[in-house]
Amino acid sequence: LGSALMLKKDLARAHKTFDDLIQVAPHHPMGYLQKGRLLLLQRKEKEGLAQLEKALSIEPNMVEALALIAGVYIQQKETRKAIDRVESQIKISPKNPYYYNMLGRLYEAGRQADKAESYYKKAVEMNPNISGFYVSLGRFYVRQNKAAKAIEEYTTAIQKSPNSLEAHMGLGIIYHTQKQYDKAKEAYQKALRVNSRFAPAANNLAYLYLEQGGNIDEALNLAQIAKEQVPDDPNISDTIGWIYYKKNIFTRAIAYLKEASEKLPDNPIVRYHLGMAYYKSGDKVSAKRELKKALELDSKFEGAEEARKTLQTIS
Repeated sequence: LGSALMLKKDLARAHKTFDDLIQVAPHHPMGYLQKGRLLLLQRKEKEGLAQLEKALSIEPNMVEALALIAGVYIQQKETRKAIDRVESQIKISPKNPYYYNMLGRLYEAGRQADKAESYYKKAVEMNPNISGFYVSLGRFYVRQNKAAKAIEEYTTAIQKSPNSLEAHMGLGIIYHTQKQYDKAKEAYQKALRVNSRFAPAANNLAYLYLEQGGNIDEALNLAQIAKEQVPDDPNISDTIGWIYYKKNIFTRAIAYLKEASEKLPDNPIVRYHLGMAYYKSGDKVSAKRELKKALELDSKFEGAEEARKTLQTIS
């Protein structure tokens, strides 16, 4: 009930609900956890931290409470304080693999990659059956530009949990970046078999169909599924706009691409897409503005050559 009231922004009643829960079950951590979360929502960090610490004192393995505490310190740009707090909890709960995974993220945030890697690996060693730990390590390797190692971790995650959306998506993005398009398509398709309305996979697969030869109507269907799930995502608007461009429906293309460009003004590909749509619609002034801006942002983006050729025909 309290959580529902929080969602409805009825914070006074939510407070009362959590206070009642604490009164009824003073030795159960949940009331303190929820009250702490509510206080943080109200930006009352000091009081919120006190409630979360109380929850942890009752249940030392309450991962959510420790994650919220560490999150407060990170927001306050106190990474060292967050690390110290997690390390002190590990002394109390040394067999909790989630705490080592958390420590990996914190050391990574503190730009200590070697320590981060060792703690991500420690979590995996402590419980090799949790696919999420391999995903965390895989994402770390992606951020460290170690694609081969990331692929290895995502693949292991899928072996442990074949329905791991994060692992399928992670593989898809790596293969997409490496221009291994068939492998990327396969990974996105597997993600969609797990969840047919998973917006990131639907959008990326739509774009691949569009750019690498595929059914354009299927691409539009996938992109619209993504748009339904995440209506404000400018990347999805860009995909739909570019599909309409390819279908020669330029007015509709411009509407979606303008929406994307307003939210991603420094993305050269979005500006290029919008410029090309203006060009094909006959608005050469707007086309010139957008294509020039795209090339100013990045002279080597995919499509830059076509942008230059189109500008020459306008001039």
